[in-house]
Amino acid sequence: MLTVVLLRQRGAWRSRSAVLGPPHFTGELIFKWADPQLWGRTKQARLVPPGRPATDLVPPLHYARIFEAREGGQFIAGKEIFHRGAKSKPVPFPQLWWCMFDLEQAKTALARMDAPTKTGFHVNDDDWPY
Repeated sequence: MLTVVLLRQRGAWRSRSAVLGPPHFTGELIFKWADPQLWGRTKQARLVPPGRPATDLVPPLHYARIFEAREGGQFIAGKEIFHRGAKSKPVPFPQLWWCMFDLEQAKTALARMDAPTKTGFHVNDDDWPY
């Protein structure tokens, strides 16, 4: 069991307050090869409830890859596929999951990741809803 925080929403970075607050999704991580007839030779990441592997808690990540594991968690990057309508083409958006094994240690690490910029503004300071 691990906790996953989505660091992007429809391709744009989520604000720091949105990342620290709910929702945090808790489940079982499945990282495996995707169906080669649909996606080619790529990996897929899914977060499912324990005992129910047919249900996804968050949209699955296609073309997934694990970046690094440190400070109580690991980062998984990939593409989320959004379907706008019945006749429209699906749109892939970049997504980054932060899979936290130790929730308190990972939240402490996030609080330390506040690098100031020359202008005094940071990209994660914007709380504008998407």
